[in-house]
Amino acid sequence: MDKMILVDPDKCTGCGTCEVVCSLKHVGECNPARSLIRALRYEKMGSYYFSVPVVCQQCETPLCKEVCPINAITQDPETGAYVVDANTCVGCRLCTIACPIGTINIDLQAKKAMKCDLCNGDPLCAKFCLPKAVTYVKRDKRSLVQMREAAKKLSDRLILIASGT
Repeated sequence: MDKMILVDPDKCTGCGTCEVVCSLKHVGECNPARSLIRALRYEKMGSYYFSVPVVCQQCETPLCKEVCPINAITQDPETGAYVVDANTCVGCRLCTIACPIGTINIDLQAKKAMKCDLCNGDPLCAKFCLPKAVTYVKRDKRSLVQMREAAKKLSDRLILIASGT
């Protein structure tokens, strides 16, 4: 896969545009609950801390694909994205359990697994994210370092929230 979605939690405003455009494209309605990307908002007793978009990182070794008992997750030869075939998926949820970052969900209306498919190589979440918290970049050493740095920042913030500071 040549490209990847990169998330910068420092730039996310929590506007939810990524969720809305994703759900509109994939299910035909503006419904963040049916989006393939989630803008997680971290708050503590009414105090807003920060938001971060969370989306499938298209792992090199996709555990979701490995555990699927009916091979409903396959790799798109054009984009390299691992995608769920809704016609094959039975909604067993094994992929949701196996995903190390929790980016596969079950669409409660369709009762099928859902995960980012990179919008056929032109992700709308990245296209419409005005603060550029979500970008679609070339997968290289630099972008992987940026991804690690973003994960470290997020981890540090969550530790601060958990400690009450």
